[in-house]
Amino acid sequence: MAEEDVPLLRPGSKEPADGFTPTMIDELVTAVHWFWLATAARRARGDNDHSTMLIHTSVKIAVHESYRAPLEALQRKARAGLASGRPEVLDHWRNLWEKESSRVPAEDFDRKQNSFDEVLPHLDTVIASTRVVLDNYRSQDRLDYSEPSTVAIAVGGNTLSRGLTLEGLVVSFFVRGATAYDTLLQMGRWFGYRTGFEDLPRIWMTPSLAGAFRHLATVEHEMRDDIDRYQRENLTPTQAAVRIRTHPALRITAKMGAAQPAFISYAGRRLQTRYFRHGDIDWLDSNLQAAEYLVQEAVRHGRLDEDVDGAQLVRDVPVSLVKTFLSRYQVHEDSPDLDPDLMVKYIDKQLTSDPPSLATWSVAVVIGDGEPQRLGGLDIQYSIRSRLNDGQAERADIKTLMSKQDRALDLGLTPAQARALGESDLVALRNNDPVCHDRGLIVLYLIEPTSEPVSPKQGADRKTLLRTALDAVGPVVGMGITFPGDVQTKSIQATHVAVDLTDVESENVDEALDVDTEEMV
Repeated sequence: MAEEDVPLLRPGSKEPADGFTPTMIDELVTAVHWFWLATAARRARGDNDHSTMLIHTSVKIAVHESYRAPLEALQRKARAGLASGRPEVLDHWRNLWEKESSRVPAEDFDRKQNSFDEVLPHLDTVIASTRVVLDNYRSQDRLDYSEPSTVAIAVGGNTLSRGLTLEGLVVSFFVRGATAYDTLLQMGRWFGYRTGFEDLPRIWMTPSLAGAFRHLATVEHEMRDDIDRYQRENLTPTQAAVRIRTHPALRITAKMGAAQPAFISYAGRRLQTRYFRHGDIDWLDSNLQAAEYLVQEAVRHGRLDEDVDGAQLVRDVPVSLVKTFLSRYQVHEDSPDLDPDLMVKYIDKQLTSDPPSLATWSVAVVIGDGEPQRLGGLDIQYSIRSRLNDGQAERADIKTLMSKQDRALDLGLTPAQARALGESDLVALRNNDPVCHDRGLIVLYLIEPTSEPVSPKQGADRKTLLRTALDAVGPVVGMGITFPGDVQTKSIQATHVAVDLTDVESENVDEALDVDTEEMV
């Protein structure tokens, strides 16, 4: 939903809550209608368990109470429309079912999708049995799952967003923001495992809230990767404390405790562009010029390798060209892990290390499946990368750009050999290579502007239906970058915090257990 719709759903911070009347905007009506359709689909599948929708726009009780009348009016209108049997009413329900159910195919979960004709007989009963429940600390009419097959639309505040478990939660309409990671994480307990209807749950939220949760997903991924590195690199937590990425508008928690600015290392990491301003011609042209210059100068100062499949590879490229490229190449703001300034800072740190590294690089341009092109004097073909059909007008999300074989272009592997290796294997292979152990790899992709998704007739699966044409206003340059290294040394201060564990007293757990055992004997 649009950010400008939020004042229609809750009063501003300085506006009185008493007397507020919410507007049943199109997105809210669609969310409620989908909840009823999804519940009816569950009934058609023989699933008669509880089914719940969450509406959370404000912590103010008066706002909760203001939603009862509009929701019950929507309920009466929906039943009256179905009873009328008017074709336009049935067409509305049918179109919503077919549009929304195709977004997450049931076949992806090894289930057969219901037809609308199978869902329709259950729809009126589901709507009629729906209770509108206002659940807050003052309300008397609380959510009650003691009766079988409860269907409820729950409107509430903190008890719903961070406390009470909603059984059979199918739809969340969620516009309340937060200012701390821990608060948002508690609010993010929406679905969990929903065996039997994995394809049906949906969330409606604002782009800013979606961005905050996307940031938290990045935070969690980085934390898991840090922990995984303990095993990959035989480190202990005292050697490399888990880092937590910061955010310009969110606190990690209200009480930061001993957390201090952290340091980041790109050692052993692979990063790739995922998001693009596909409608910004200046942005696209700037990146194209940066790529043209890098490739042209790499060919002049490096060595073109003629024995590489699937790409034009230039070896022995001076680091100065890579730093110039990173300073010119623009990364989308939704890719905080791809910070060119931090990467250049990290490269400079490695150049002064003992022994120095990253003084020399390999630069590759992938040869795609599209029309022949030239980039920086090299003959290539366009890469085809369609985008996710996620409704984002200002940003194209192509998801995965870089394959395993692209990551190993300078390692002398065949594509099949590269695909057979795991992430840790690729890291180890680079670090043990006599030539590439101290040099990085940049892989460029010249992406065809239209980039239609693969047609299902050509053997694609149903996930292809979730993609649409890239439709960029000019050629798009994607970039993947791989750094050598397997230890967190020579790191640089970054946009993270961590707790300093250098003075933490270590304890031998086995010895402690032995002492306790002897005392017990």
